[in-house]
Amino acid sequence: MITAGHGVVQAGSGDWESVSAGQAVVWRAGEEHTTRAIADITAVVIEMVAMPLRRGS
Repeated sequence: MITAGHGVVQAGSGDWESVSAGQAVVWRAGEEHTTRAIADITAVVIEMVAMPLRRGS
């Protein structure tokens, strides 16, 4: 969960995607990924074996 700032993320060799405060990024266990800060970035990282997700509200 991005709590402040702005950056970009990439899963594997996929496209770079913009992320900013208020957004979350989810990767599968073992999935290669990269995060880069465009401006100072603060994020909360949670690692779990299985995470129940619900998309949208």
